[in-house]
Amino acid sequence: MIANRPAIVAFNGKDAAKRCLGKDTVTYGRQKDTYEKAIVYVLPSTSDQAAAHWDERHWHDLAAEVRKLRNRH
Repeated sequence: MIANRPAIVAFNGKDAAKRCLGKDTVTYGRQKDTYEKAIVYVLPSTSDQAAAHWDERHWHDLAAEVRKLRNRH
């Protein structure tokens, strides 16, 4: 993370995000906090087991953020 300095970090599921960010709870979507200065998104897992929580809106929000950053460069 530090060496590559990504502009955005996206977690595929809440569990990984909670562990990495050191939080007890997280919500889907863009987070208020950053991680190593990167924008953070928590996305619904693509696992079949998480199908009940699937909401592609969060993935579309991430795609829009990526397009916005690419257009700046």
